[in-house]
Amino acid sequence: MSFQPKEEVESILGWAKNADNWKDLRPLFEEKYNGHSMSNAVEILGGGLACFYMADGHPKEAIIYAVNLGRDTDCKAYVAGGLAGALSGIEEIPADWVKTVEDAASNDPYTVSTRTAQESAEGLYNAALHTAKEMKDVTAMIDRLTAK
Repeated sequence: MSFQPKEEVESILGWAKNADNWKDLRPLFEEKYNGHSMSNAVEILGGGLACFYMADGHPKEAIIYAVNLGRDTDCKAYVAGGLAGALSGIEEIPADWVKTVEDAASNDPYTVSTRTAQESAEGLYNAALHTAKEMKDVTAMIDRLTAK
């Protein structure tokens, strides 16, 4: 049976809702995706969301579940940990994990960014504020143009 992306992600989330723990998911992923490309965006999103759900939004647990789920584990952990970290804050991620990642990013000659997590978060926040201001400005202009 072939799924559309939305239905496939919903199916994976259904697995998570019916599972007793993350370990119940691994054989389901193995069965469903055996023989498929290792990097499948829908599987990664679904797996990351499932781990986020099963960890009840706790970053450390979400990351550990995703890393142990199998297949494209780093990407699933990125999704699960990113969502949980955004929900709970970086303080809930072990400090030694953050330091390890930041040290690696700052010393990797092939990385796209050497920013720390704090610098990245501040940049994203400032970009969101800028976009919100632009949207308010456009809305105000439309209000002025349509006011009679």
